[in-house]
Amino acid sequence: MNDKRMIRARLIRLPIFLGIVFLFAWMFRWDIAPSSGTDDNAGIAFKLDRWTGTSYVCIGVGRCIKHEVRE
Repeated sequence: MNDKRMIRARLIRLPIFLGIVFLFAWMFRWDIAPSSGTDDNAGIAFKLDRWTGTSYVCIGVGRCIKHEVRE
């Protein structure tokens, strides 16, 4: 009887733990850096998607453009 309770408790705790780990990873997905702070660039920010390595230039709240670095 105790074995069934232990297995059921583990099956309940595992998805909760995995959900917490996933939410923690999702929370730190983006690295947002503000612009230099001049008046002309006050609404511009740079976002880096840490999972894919893609960078974006964001103007205002909802307008982001993919930024490709050319070497």
